[in-house]
Amino acid sequence: MTTKSITVKVRNVYGNTLVYPVCVKAQIFAEIGNRETLSPAMLNKIVQLGYTVITAQAELPFTLKQPTTEELV
Repeated sequence: MTTKSITVKVRNVYGNTLVYPVCVKAQIFAEIGNRETLSPAMLNKIVQLGYTVITAQAELPFTLKQPTTEELV
């Protein structure tokens, strides 16, 4: 049996929590609702259809510099 799932990314934009589609299926659901994001109501309906909602891990927009042993002392 195949597990149905969609992947989304949660972002805080000007104090508002928005859910952006990441995978193709999630993008299609957003298109059906004529939106760029998925609302809580839309996500609840998607779950009622048997889908699992997976949250993509946020990535930093920059590279972290690892300290050397000398810097730690």
